[in-house]
Amino acid sequence: MMDANPTTIERSHVPDSRRSDVDWLIERYVAEADKTARRRVKSRCEAPKRRIGRQRAVEAAFANVAAMPAGQERVLAGEHLERKLAASARVARQAADERDLVRRRMKHGFESTRTVLIGDRHRAPFVQKRLKSDHLGKAGKLFVRACRKARFLRSANEKGFICVQTGRKVLNLDYAWVEGNRTMVSLIRIDLDYAFDSFTDLRVRLGTMVAEGRLPCMPHLVVGDVCDMLDEDEEGRAVIRQKLWKPHLWFILPDAVNMGPKGRAAPRRLLDAVYRGLCNVLLPLGADPNAKALLVRGKNPLSPWWETENFNDEFFPNLSEYAAVLGDAMKLSQEQLARLAAEEQSGLPATVSNVAFNTWKAETWRLLREWHGKRDPAYLAALSDRKALKELLAAAMPLDYMLTLGEGLTEPTRSAYVLDKVLGFAARQWSPQKADEAAGYRSRGRLRHLTDDAPTLKAKQAIAGKVVAEARMQAAQHAVIQAMSAVETSGAPFTQAEVTRASGLNRKTVSRHWRFCLSRRPQRCLDKKERITTVQSKTSQQRGRSGSYARAKWGHARSCRGRSIVSVDSMTVHPVHAIRQPEADKPVLVVRTVMHPPPFLSKTWKAPEGHVRAMDGADTTQPLMADGGIVACCAGMQHHAVSARSEGRQGKRDEQGDDTRGRAAALPGGTAPAAGAGGRPG
Repeated sequence: MMDANPTTIERSHVPDSRRSDVDWLIERYVAEADKTARRRVKSRCEAPKRRIGRQRAVEAAFANVAAMPAGQERVLAGEHLERKLAASARVARQAADERDLVRRRMKHGFESTRTVLIGDRHRAPFVQKRLKSDHLGKAGKLFVRACRKARFLRSANEKGFICVQTGRKVLNLDYAWVEGNRTMVSLIRIDLDYAFDSFTDLRVRLGTMVAEGRLPCMPHLVVGDVCDMLDEDEEGRAVIRQKLWKPHLWFILPDAVNMGPKGRAAPRRLLDAVYRGLCNVLLPLGADPNAKALLVRGKNPLSPWWETENFNDEFFPNLSEYAAVLGDAMKLSQEQLARLAAEEQSGLPATVSNVAFNTWKAETWRLLREWHGKRDPAYLAALSDRKALKELLAAAMPLDYMLTLGEGLTEPTRSAYVLDKVLGFAARQWSPQKADEAAGYRSRGRLRHLTDDAPTLKAKQAIAGKVVAEARMQAAQHAVIQAMSAVETSGAPFTQAEVTRASGLNRKTVSRHWRFCLSRRPQRCLDKKERITTVQSKTSQQRGRSGSYARAKWGHARSCRGRSIVSVDSMTVHPVHAIRQPEADKPVLVVRTVMHPPPFLSKTWKAPEGHVRAMDGADTTQPLMADGGIVACCAGMQHHAVSARSEGRQGKRDEQGDDTRGRAAALPGGTAPAAGAGGRPG
């Protein structure tokens, strides 16, 4: 929707030979507004016909669903149609609400019914009639043209949270901050960080620069906040005066510059140079050189929340005309502009200001490199928003501390200007990619003792590649070991998936180093309160070989002929060692209960607590509880006897053994186990 009333715009009667591009743009603006008005009239006339067509389409859709044979497909088709109609109704209600808001805006004006915080100042309720673009002349209409369409136009009442607010352009342009078209840039914004007595005061200062030939033209639109501020009169007494606080200057280009992927490099460079030139010329008025030009974001001159004046409605120079006047002012780099701004706006001597800039810049780079090397979370989160990065630097570098680093800086108020320019410059110019490249340059020659004897460059690269691969492998293994310890400490399931999430590595990387890391991670001591359950065969005990088994270290269990591991609730039966019996070819299995699954689980089977189940054809299914431990059997193993051994006191071991022998007798064909050496169960 066009932000203008077509009836208030008069066509230009300038002859064709003297008509400028701006006049042609204004005529096109009027023609588009007329076309929009005619389209709306036609749409209102055809609304009943469209309504009847929609009703018929809905009835036909329901008839098609009703004609389908009864079944699941018919139910799904009906549900899909209902969801589609609900979404259409929701979109229609939203569009109707927006149309009502636009009608009310055009009829009654902008209405603020409550106190709102805008620009760090509370605004009382007010009403403003008409649109600002109606009385801001050509510049106001060209600003509307320089903004994107409604569904892409981003605006907000808080500059840190700018986004698309509504689907109507006239409503989006009522917000306090707005972002122009960043792909086709035709706006240049200059941010002045000073407070001026009034718009007239600023107009006089800018007019002086234009008369002296330093500035190509007056800015087209000037927007700022006129508010009461504390000031001093001629006698030094404190008084309250109205001032123009931190205005934004908008220069409008008749021809947009394509900043998209298909745009040419030369116009881009010229636009950046013109922006730096304007900042250089306007430094005495408090221009901020660290504000990014390509964001095209600033105070909205069409918003009712600000005061706006048109300073120039006749001359709209293009980039070439700007460059012809600015000349050498465009040759300063971004760092030179920041240094000059610190000197101009702080009022300090050039030597003191420049030395402080050098010292504080070095400290800022050191801090940023440190954060980048450590991958600091707050630093990584602030990289996407350079204003947040500047605030993070300001919090880490307070003025009191920075004054101890500079020389000759004793006045905090004037030194704060220098520090602000240093932090703004660092936040804008910092590049993580260049920091990585610089770290790579510092590593040159590190492998010289290995590559000096290599005959060719390819051989040197092969040696360096092996060393780097080895270093990366060791780093990945260290990360996996640390993640294993973290997972085990947290109580989460000890699986490759959990370790992958904890380490942040790729799943394939964790799987590749899994066995090696299991053998290298810190050994865990057994808890004396843990139960040790031994499953043995009757034949083994009768032959006196019950004590012939041996334990393996944690994480070094041998294979039990492909048998699966059984898990009962959160208790896991952990096979540690197996011995083959020559007579029956049955393994003697030593198992151990742990609170978390072992690291080499290949298959887990859940059973009710206190129950023993058989897998793969084993015949034992009776419940059994041995001294609080869980007894499990693998495929093909016959349970003839079970003995339990505890790590507690001797009396408890005897009682537990008796209790276990009594329970084990319930197994099919089971007998009480014979006592081993010392009268204990084997």
